[in-house]
Amino acid sequence: MEMERNELKLYNETFVEYHLPRYKEIPDVGLLLEQTVRLINGYLDPLGVRITNSMISNYVKQRIIARPIKKLYYRDQIAALIFIALSKTVLSLEGIAKYLNMQRRSYSEAAAYNYFCAHFEKGLHDKFSDGSASQHSDATDPADTGKAGNDAFLVSFLVQAIVECIHLQYRISHSDL
Repeated sequence: MEMERNELKLYNETFVEYHLPRYKEIPDVGLLLEQTVRLINGYLDPLGVRITNSMISNYVKQRIIARPIKKLYYRDQIAALIFIALSKTVLSLEGIAKYLNMQRRSYSEAAAYNYFCAHFEKGLHDKFSDGSASQHSDATDPADTGKAGNDAFLVSFLVQAIVECIHLQYRISHSDL
């Protein structure tokens, strides 16, 4: 029982301290498909979320992300793929495409992605912490104009759903905890 409690504590700490790379932290050197998959899965493995070559190819075919340039994926595409991989746990591809199109009309890729990351990390912290204050201070409106409205609510609801899904998947796969 003590070992199970320690494992659950470690699990909670992993999520409380989890960090998604911010836009500028994502390589912009051009990665081949397999390199892109490895990079993204390295970021998402702690969450139990994975992406595959065929998933990425499908997102390109459906025009959810831009086509690779000379078979290389860059920062904008990688950021979108991280968002898609996480959102896919709770949304259909159609829903994700609509959401991304809405975001792209209002914000730069960097602003929208960083806003999502900050809210996602805050959501994980709030769900899995012992009640201590969150250290995520960059969860402000991406336009910095106070235009929270519908966009902020959508991000909040989406993050909440993703966090709950990740939590549920972990609890089911470790049901003896």
